[in-house]
Amino acid sequence: MMRRRIKAGEAGVDDRTRYRIACATVERAARIQGEPIAHVDANDLLAWLEGIESATVVPPEGIADFAAAVRPALAGSGPLAEAVDAALRRMAGAGAGLVITLAPIAPDAVAVTRAASRPDRPATVRDLVSDPELATTVRGLPRTADEVFAADPARLRAAATLRRQLCDALRAGQPLPIGAQAKHEVLTEVLRELHHPAAPNGRLRLLFATESAETRPFAFGPLPVRPPGRGRALTLGLMSMRHTELDTEVAGYWFRNRLVSVPGRSFADVAAYCHRDSVPRLHRLAASGVSDLLMHHTGFEPAVIGFYRAVAEVTATTDLRVRPFYLAGHGTLSGTPWPALPTETGSL
Repeated sequence: MMRRRIKAGEAGVDDRTRYRIACATVERAARIQGEPIAHVDANDLLAWLEGIESATVVPPEGIADFAAAVRPALAGSGPLAEAVDAALRRMAGAGAGLVITLAPIAPDAVAVTRAASRPDRPATVRDLVSDPELATTVRGLPRTADEVFAADPARLRAAATLRRQLCDALRAGQPLPIGAQAKHEVLTEVLRELHHPAAPNGRLRLLFATESAETRPFAFGPLPVRPPGRGRALTLGLMSMRHTELDTEVAGYWFRNRLVSVPGRSFADVAAYCHRDSVPRLHRLAASGVSDLLMHHTGFEPAVIGFYRAVAEVTATTDLRVRPFYLAGHGTLSGTPWPALPTETGSL
């Protein structure tokens, strides 16, 4: 009923707010208890959501309209289109509704089970132990973050604190807490130091302190020095709807906010989703002739960790280079590229 009132323009601000809260509650319950009816590609899901009102929660009376809307989006998908269409027909016959959620760890799916939803302590961290030698080597790496933030004392202090905490975590075999002490731009630059051409190979445990949710260890190691690319440059923002003043400066956004900031998803799950979503897309960019991706940051540390985990993997073996840009005062601040240019490696 509320959906019909909103569509007819009869609902007030409070009504819309209550409706969004109700939808978020339904999505959270579906993510914990639901069963998938089909596994879909992220591009298909984006096509479904385009122009379909309240597409993530479809009440029983909206199933027929939803089915008609998604058929063109899935045209040519073969067995996937047939499976989704058959499932929607069964749901319409049973008077059931539909909730679309993003799987945080399993492949992108319409719904996930309880077991897949909270990897608070992945098995992959259990073999990580204290490594004082690795911590000492990391402590001696060039501090490229200090060059980026040379004119910003607050960010310099934050980088020094994060760097010290990082080395302490490696020395003790404990997770590095990610929280308010280091914002996304400082986190990006300090993690970039772990990929300097002189960096050792290692893995770093990461813990989102506000949720006590530990994500998969962050693998690091040297990225190759590579001359300037000869392909095209592409300018994007990291995530939509966070700094709309960038809309006129970028060609688009890497992540859609609504597909990342999903109610009920832990920060560890967000980082995992952003990594999984980014790796194939970065490979496609490199294969299409893009040699330089200029990425304007819009915040949100879990998305930053997932994205740059993917950047480190992909740029190690392709001709793609990613250079971050950060908002600073009334302008932007250029960050350290992944990987480095020959002129940016100091005495190496």
